Amino acid sequence: MHHAEEKGAKKANRIKTSGAFHTTAMAGAQETLSKMLDNMEIRLPEKIAVYSNVTGKPYTSVAEMRALLKRQVVEPVAWEASMKEIISQGVTKIVETGPGMQLKAMLKRTDLSAYDLCEVLS
Repeated sequence: MHHAEEKGAKKANRIKTSGAFHTTAMAGAQETLSKMLDNMEIRLPEKIAVYSNVTGKPYTSVAEMRALLKRQVVEPVAWEASMKEIISQGVTKIVETGPGMQLKAMLKRTDLSAYDLCEVLS
């Protein structure tokens, strides 16, 4: 938080988390996941796009998916970029399947018109 404020952030909040997810502290987990991904069959769905947390873009091949899933463990999540990309494709409904409304609240700050398209399943 101190560094964010030094860099000019207007607000910084400490978030509760149970691990150092999406940071270099997860390098050991990345190695284990990489081995697992190398040895499993992966297929891209035919009728839906699956978006990468690393790039915010849809996967274009299994090789790309495999490589980006490995990176995802130690790199920041590009959630906002993903949502902006999805919205630009003309999506008409967004469904949040987890408990609460955290993603919908984040969507409100990303794109107010998309917020209205979001339905929360609980």
